[in-house]
Amino acid sequence: MNTPLNPPTLALRQKRIVPAFAAAAFRQSLFFMVIAMSGSGLLAATYYVSPTGSDSNSGTAQNKAYRTVGKINQLSLKPGDSVLFEGGATFSDAGLLLTSGDGGSSSSPVTIKSYGTGRATLAPTSDVRAIDIQNVAGFIFQDLILVGNGLTTSTANGVNAYCNLNGGVKLTRIELLNLDISGFRNGIYVQASSNNTFSGFKDLLIADSDVRACRRNGIEIRGDYISATGSPGRKSHENITIRDCRITGVTGDPLQRSGHSGSGIILSGVKGGLIERCVASNNGGMSGNYPQPGDQGLSYGGGSCGIWTWNSEYVTIRRCLVFNQKTNNYIPDGDGFDLDGGTTHAVIEYCYSYNNDGTGYLIYTFDDAPRTSDCVLRYNVSWGDGRTHMASGFHISRGNGTYSVVEDIDIHNNLVYLNGPDRGEPCIGVYGDRPMARIGVRNNVFIIEGRKPLVYVDSIAGRDFVTFQGNLYYDVGGKYSIGWKWGGSTSAFNFSSLSSWQAAYGSPETHANNKVGKQGDPLIASLTTVTHPTTIAELLAFQGFRLGEKSPAINAGLDLTQPEFGSLPMPSSDFYGHPVPHGGAYDIGPFESPYPLQAPSLAIEPAVGTTAGQVKLSFTPLRSDLAYEIESSSDLKLWTNLQTADPAAIQLGQTFLIGPTASSPAKFFRLRVSPR
Repeated sequence: MNTPLNPPTLALRQKRIVPAFAAAAFRQSLFFMVIAMSGSGLLAATYYVSPTGSDSNSGTAQNKAYRTVGKINQLSLKPGDSVLFEGGATFSDAGLLLTSGDGGSSSSPVTIKSYGTGRATLAPTSDVRAIDIQNVAGFIFQDLILVGNGLTTSTANGVNAYCNLNGGVKLTRIELLNLDISGFRNGIYVQASSNNTFSGFKDLLIADSDVRACRRNGIEIRGDYISATGSPGRKSHENITIRDCRITGVTGDPLQRSGHSGSGIILSGVKGGLIERCVASNNGGMSGNYPQPGDQGLSYGGGSCGIWTWNSEYVTIRRCLVFNQKTNNYIPDGDGFDLDGGTTHAVIEYCYSYNNDGTGYLIYTFDDAPRTSDCVLRYNVSWGDGRTHMASGFHISRGNGTYSVVEDIDIHNNLVYLNGPDRGEPCIGVYGDRPMARIGVRNNVFIIEGRKPLVYVDSIAGRDFVTFQGNLYYDVGGKYSIGWKWGGSTSAFNFSSLSSWQAAYGSPETHANNKVGKQGDPLIASLTTVTHPTTIAELLAFQGFRLGEKSPAINAGLDLTQPEFGSLPMPSSDFYGHPVPHGGAYDIGPFESPYPLQAPSLAIEPAVGTTAGQVKLSFTPLRSDLAYEIESSSDLKLWTNLQTADPAAIQLGQTFLIGPTASSPAKFFRLRVSPR
């Protein structure tokens, strides 16, 4: 997949060069022109492109617009320049090619976008990249539609950014904003060369964009890769942000016989990355990386994943949504999220995964990869994942390489609900007897429906790799017949109650000789009838899975900030965005209950400057999932509602003006708090 620069393609680019004999003739006048113009910023040019224009025009005004993309390719774009394509129009003569001689700076980028009404469409009829960026940066691309030659036929990428410079150069600032990309091999592909120079891109932003109906992957950032015996700390790219993007209908490539395809978003070779508020849905299912008749020596390959990272460090995946990720019968994966080979110091939080063929959250490292370590997965949901294979919620394993270690992984305050086919796969599984270390599983809710395990550790050695503490386990059918499989395939390693498992080797779900796990109904509302979010707006507004007032999860979580549990830095809010902890202790799972209800103090004072007898009441709302009602009474028996604060509209310290009130009889006021 590391495609080198194509010399014939580069040769198509014609730059305007001043002939040597003419240079001396106007060097002096040009010098004075630059001095005169630089102070006013007039060196930056704006070029217009319209189907009604002409390439013989100057291009510097709407009524003097160029006609083709090819004409723009002949220019040398400089810092501050703009290229504006007419909105609503389609340009199909060529793809936009940006090479040496083009580009802005981080503070003065070149802007390429639409003007007028709607977005312009770049749809080259030849099978080429719609936007091709080669060894340059300093660009903003905005409000454009990119259309390729078709999902099954295109060999080009929608946006392709490539760097093969030497010396660890970081080309700075590329922004891809409000793009709609469809019908390409890859939607957006940002690549460093495979020559291990670790040059690449820095300060890359992809935001508010859609990738649809592409064949290989939606958005992929790919850097140099060094195996575990090399220099795994070096990365090609830095500070990569992907925000508010949607990837759907990326099928996977049946003709690609190595690597992965069918994924939504992939980050690799990255130091410092953020993926937030993104949706990957209905992708995968047609990857070709699997053995076929006549193949020799080709092992089972890798499939697709909604959002994942590998060979990276300090990547955060936050408030993202993955559903209906597919694989096929020959290869694994089809996962929601994945921290894969060589990922360190990563966080997945506040994410929602459901109805995926593979596991909701994969933690893995492959045979020759550096270690996957120092990662946290917290306050996430997995609902009905693992439809065809792999553990449903969390699947933890490693390859056979000496250095491919999985260690220092914390999985806490998540919810896993498993209701798929009875394949014997669990809510959480730890696989293999190769060494792993310090995997902590704490304060999670694990729920099964049907004959499935809650926990599956498939080797005797595996029992020493993972610590279970403070989790809540529930079988909807109340049977727990194979609830905990602990280190082997025989019945001697199967446990049908939490208490019997706690007495097994390693004393799981205990701490300091005290039992800390729980078995029973967590009293979670709408668990089986939930309406799943399909957009980020719905995810952010999601109020399902509330804990009932009598839930055993309330205030029962371990304080993971304590040294004996790893001194974890806990977030300030739960999955809903409500403060944690509430009620004096953490809850088990990703949803902090409002129980016990706490009313803020109600301040009362004369309303200065208003009708005599009026009073001003004010309070500070604590949570958006509570209703606040101000009531009054004259006898402390009969209470009348004066005003209800809309939880969706209240603000901290909001003031309510109540009155007028008569001096007799006396008035009493109270603030009534109840769940919404």
